[in-house]
Amino acid sequence: MKKRLTTASVRSIIRQGPPEGTRQLLVQDSDTRGLGLRVSKTAASYVFQRSVRGRSKRVTIGDAQSWTLDDARKEARRLTVQVDSGEGLDAAQRPETVTLADAIEMHIKQLRAKGGSERTASDTYEEFDRHCRDWLQRPIVEIKASDCSQRHEKITKNSGPAVANRIMRGVRAIHNTAGRRFDDWPRNPTRAVAWNRIPRRREPIPWDKLPAWFEAVHALSNPIRRDYQLVVLFTGLRRNDAATIRWEHIDFEAGTLHRPTPKGGEDRAFTVPLASEVLRILRARHDLGANDGGWTFPGRRLARQPVKPIRHPAEKHLPSPHRLRDTFASACLEARIGSFETKLLLNHALPSADVTDGYMRPSVEHVRDCVESVVSFLTKHCPTDTIASDSVSGRTDVGDCVQSQSVA
Repeated sequence: MKKRLTTASVRSIIRQGPPEGTRQLLVQDSDTRGLGLRVSKTAASYVFQRSVRGRSKRVTIGDAQSWTLDDARKEARRLTVQVDSGEGLDAAQRPETVTLADAIEMHIKQLRAKGGSERTASDTYEEFDRHCRDWLQRPIVEIKASDCSQRHEKITKNSGPAVANRIMRGVRAIHNTAGRRFDDWPRNPTRAVAWNRIPRRREPIPWDKLPAWFEAVHALSNPIRRDYQLVVLFTGLRRNDAATIRWEHIDFEAGTLHRPTPKGGEDRAFTVPLASEVLRILRARHDLGANDGGWTFPGRRLARQPVKPIRHPAEKHLPSPHRLRDTFASACLEARIGSFETKLLLNHALPSADVTDGYMRPSVEHVRDCVESVVSFLTKHCPTDTIASDSVSGRTDVGDCVQSQSVA
């Protein structure tokens, strides 16, 4: 978007904010070459953007609340002279002009270049907007160790120890990413954080409680949520991996499932064989032919999003989906599945220090036998014929299935 910036128009643009559904708006000034106003929901800053050797580069001039438009124009003209003289823009960005919001953009760009997932990017934006909104337009070099320590304590009190640790780990990573561009960069301020101790949760469903779990899942009114719960249990998938399965990810002929962007991004993509019970559940869902938008487990807005991978209020008496992953892993142990195969099924990093393990790559059929053994171990705890009834009955009518989305 290009228009003539004036003091009045800048105030109006900041007041209106970015258009609905967008994260930020960039308005380029028609009078001063390279000058722009970048506006997000929480901040506004003057920027300078030019194409250098065929690549568009942008640097922040300063916070639009602190800089006058005239001063921003003067700085843009100075930067134009610098670029035209061949110096480039790398030297233009000074440490004191890099805001936390700028540094987040640098970090996200780096993550995307490495094949990181979009979910990581969106979670980063969302969490910093929620917990560190007042920091976004601060130069990141002005965020001190005491600031991080106090903010960590505040987030711990308001949102819990795990969230506080996650935010400060984000600050640490973002600070390091920005610091690689400059020679004179301060020490990371998160050094003062007294990290919360988070005990690792290991809470598989006890085997004597598993029949009650099957009955509770069978009693859910939404067939999509029922099938989702069963597939998570029988595959050990992370909850988001299971929720975002699309039909093109499933090869019914080969009996395999591909996850293109799991935790860790594209570099951690994997394909696993599915047990016959899981294939039967998925085929039954596929044969419905509902308006699912390509999602195996569609959510409320059928063609737009998958089911939310969190507990629905109707499932509050059930353990979270991640506890089903614990249960699957425990079943691997009791079904006498080897550690190597268990790591493959859970998409955990394979051993790298052991030379022999580095040679081994088991066949799909060998891994399929393993997952069939695990599912057989789990289903022996299933009372009567619960699985067959809850994954097929009540879903022969496509209209009934679609109507059930409203509670997904």
